[in-house]
Amino acid sequence: MWDIARNQNNTCVSVLTAYIHCNPLYPESILPLSRISFFYIILEIAIMPTTHQATTRKTAPRTTARHQKQHAITLLTEDHNRVKKMFKDYEKLCKKDDAEGKETLAGQICQALTVHSQLEEEIFYPVVREAIDEDKMMNEAIIEHTTAKDLIAQIQSMRMSDPMYDAAVTVLGEYINHHVQEEQNEIFPKARKAKIDLEKLGIEIAERKKVLMEE
Repeated sequence: MWDIARNQNNTCVSVLTAYIHCNPLYPESILPLSRISFFYIILEIAIMPTTHQATTRKTAPRTTARHQKQHAITLLTEDHNRVKKMFKDYEKLCKKDDAEGKETLAGQICQALTVHSQLEEEIFYPVVREAIDEDKMMNEAIIEHTTAKDLIAQIQSMRMSDPMYDAAVTVLGEYINHHVQEEQNEIFPKARKAKIDLEKLGIEIAERKKVLMEE
């Protein structure tokens, strides 16, 4: 870049010098000043794109952890979707008659639902109940959790060879699907409209979930 600027400057100065020598109206005394002026003009042109690029890089928006706050409803919905997929995977394993795979996945389903229910009961439900003043709806959600826990306990106490094992997992899946639909269609919309800091609540849920998953 400097070589290009120097060559352009020399060329311009040479032309200017020739013009000055041929034109009596321009005294020799202005030649040094002209060289300096041309040098700075060419230098400014040469470095302008680089300066612009540097400025652009400095002002470019950066994605930080602060802009990636976890939303409580988003986290809970992701749990719902994850468990829903797990139940579908269990159905596929049933078709393959993969007993070992089914037992492993059933254990993962039970753990995921247990942790999810605890997160909602400890953190999400109490805040939402206070904010929306819908005790009947929240009480029903708690009862549904209790019924799901009973099914989970039943599955965990059963052997894979039990002929009722697959039926128990299937019923649990259907029951959870019903609960999720009610929660996402009724509780979540009301929670969004209420004056709840769902991002702060989401951080609390994420931190608590990490602890529960390690137990």
